[in-house]
Amino acid sequence: MDQNWPVPDWVSPEPEDLGMDRRLLDAYGAWLSEEAGKGAYGTVLVRGGAIGFEDYGGGGTAESVWEIGSIRKSVAAVLLDIGIQEGKFGLDDRVVDIWPEIYSLTEEEKDKEIRVRHFATNTSGWMRDGRPGEEWFYSNAGCTAGHALIGRAYGLPDDRVAPMAMERVGEAIGASSWSCYHYDRTFDVGNPGQPGPKLAIDSTVRDTARFGLLWLRRGRWGKEEVMRAGFARAATTDLTMPLNGCYGYWWFVNTGQSLLPAAPADTFYSVGIGGEDRRTILAVVPSLDVVAVVATDAGAYDILKGYRERPLQLMNDWIGRVIACMPEQERTFT
Repeated sequence: MDQNWPVPDWVSPEPEDLGMDRRLLDAYGAWLSEEAGKGAYGTVLVRGGAIGFEDYGGGGTAESVWEIGSIRKSVAAVLLDIGIQEGKFGLDDRVVDIWPEIYSLTEEEKDKEIRVRHFATNTSGWMRDGRPGEEWFYSNAGCTAGHALIGRAYGLPDDRVAPMAMERVGEAIGASSWSCYHYDRTFDVGNPGQPGPKLAIDSTVRDTARFGLLWLRRGRWGKEEVMRAGFARAATTDLTMPLNGCYGYWWFVNTGQSLLPAAPADTFYSVGIGGEDRRTILAVVPSLDVVAVVATDAGAYDILKGYRERPLQLMNDWIGRVIACMPEQERTFT
C-alpha cells in the first residue's frame, strides 16, 4: 500500500482505494452516532497514511480540540528516546542521579534504585511498598515523575517538558492544533493515582491521528527521523511480561490479544481521560497499516468505562468494528 503523509494536510481518497469497506464504515459511523451522539464526538480512521473515514457529531467538528489525557504519556515516550539519543540519560541510569530531589519526596531508601526504564514501564514502585522492578502498577504520579526527570535532564524550567513536547513532537509532525502545558499541581506523597504537575495536551482528532501515524511509521515523518525505529519497536512491545502488565514504554500492548481480543496481537494503544469529561482512544495496528482515533463525551458515552478490565469490553467492541472495515483477507489474526 502507498505510504501517504499528511504533509501539509491529510489525503482522503475513496475508502475502496484503501481496501476499506464503505458499507461497514457507514455502519460504524451509524453505531458511533447512536452511542455517542448525545454529546460531542469524533473519529478518524487512517490507512496507508490517508484518511479512509472521518465523522463528527453532537457539536464535535474537525476543529474541536480535546484534552487527550494520558495519551500525553505516549508523547513523552518520544522525548525519552530523544534524551537517550542526545546523551542526557540512559534507560538504566538511576533517577536520583538525574533528579536528586526525588528522594526527599518519599525518603524511601528503595527509591534510590529507581532507574529511568522503571518509570517508563510503570514498574518503579514509587509511592508503593514494592521495590523497583518487582511489580507493574499503572501510576499516574510515576508517569509524571518520569516526565519530570526528562525535564530535569534538559534543564527545563520547573522540570516541565511541555515546551519540548510541542517543539520536538508537535511541530515535527505538523500538529498545528496542539497546545502543550502542565497542570498546576504538586505530588501527593502516598497517592500514586494523583498525577501531580502532569503534562497535558489539547488536540484535534486529526492531529491525534498524526501522532499515531508517527508511531506506525516507527518514528519517521516524511524524510525526517523524529525517533529511532528500534526504540519505537521496543516501546510498543511487552516489556513487563513477567509482571503481567501488557506494557511497553508508556504504551499498552495487546499481548496474546488479552486486552483486545478483537484486534491483532501487534496492536498498541493509549487512552485518555481528559478535561471536561472527555475520553480519547488512540490505537495503532501495524499489521493492517491502521491508525484509529475516537473521542467521546463521557456524559453521553464513556467509551473507556472499565478501561482497567481484561478484556476491555467497550474498547474491544469499538476496535472490533474498526477492524471489520478492513480487507477480509487481511483479517486472519483470530
